Amino acid sequence: MIIVKSWPARKNRNYNPFQYLLSESLESHDMRVEEFVPLRELWQKADVWHWHWPDGNFSGSLGQVLAHYLVLRMLLISARVRSIPIVWTVHNIRGHESTTPNLEARFMRKFSKSVSGVHYLSKYSKSRAEKEYPALVEIPNIVTVHGHYRGVMKKQDRARSRVYFNIPEEIFCFGFVGSISPYKGITELYDAFFSIQQYEASPSGLLLAGNVNPLLRNWVSGISEKWVYTKFGLLTDQEVEFALGAIDVLILPYREILNSGTALLGLSLDVPVALPRGDLARELQDEIGVQNVLLLDQPLTPAGLAEVRKTVSSRSGQDHINLEAFSWEGVASGVRKLYARVARGNGE
Repeated sequence: MIIVKSWPARKNRNYNPFQYLLSESLESHDMRVEEFVPLRELWQKADVWHWHWPDGNFSGSLGQVLAHYLVLRMLLISARVRSIPIVWTVHNIRGHESTTPNLEARFMRKFSKSVSGVHYLSKYSKSRAEKEYPALVEIPNIVTVHGHYRGVMKKQDRARSRVYFNIPEEIFCFGFVGSISPYKGITELYDAFFSIQQYEASPSGLLLAGNVNPLLRNWVSGISEKWVYTKFGLLTDQEVEFALGAIDVLILPYREILNSGTALLGLSLDVPVALPRGDLARELQDEIGVQNVLLLDQPLTPAGLAEVRKTVSSRSGQDHINLEAFSWEGVASGVRKLYARVARGNGE
């Protein structure tokens, strides 16, 4: 049995069930997936270390970041000395909110030369990562889809969802659900929506729901547009379900997008999504269809938003989006093959 120490494995299930779903699927095939606890792993037995967000250790005070950096370097040394392979699932090329980007870049260059295997969630993320970190080109890798969230998230009744947010039943409603952060293009979405009335004879609504980054707190406090509905703060699973149940299309106007679990979350609850035009969006569109994955030109404009409304409104009554190709069994199968290539001992 291969012992995998995943960072994280399940502890973040309440706000991102990706690792939980992957860990459960892996364990159904004679593997043991345990939580990675950094300092403890310096002596604990393992066949594989699986890291997801090494870039997430570089925000906070300088003292905190330096402490994280020293621990990360110790872990890389320990893995090398003890011949423990590290597998990296590439969720991000770099941290979105790093307070020490130079130190992060220095570590990530070292890290990219230390990993034994790489798990990509799209062909686009593979090309971007290998361009940023050329050492990855020679490292064993696997490309899988991002798994769906059916089974852990529930589709809610539209009428009930709209009552929860006081959204009139008759209007078309755009929505954004997730972290309200600068890099996600929320202010551009709001500005485009604010001007959309000149393109539409009937009003539309916009729902913004999620935890607000401190950099945007002053901005959100000034939102006063009549047709904008908000729910700011950490959302419960049910609130996320209600938010997705209340909208007609999920708008993700990210300034930079490598992978998007939020897109799969929306699609899992049968909500069409609109993403910035690019390789990732086209990959999803090829798999899921042009009626379910729409392309946004950047910068986002009122005309572009109006075109999204027109396309979604003309959908042929499709209620259920086919996501068979996005099963966690398929994702786990690819990851197991990668483990088999890099794991030592009884994983060989």
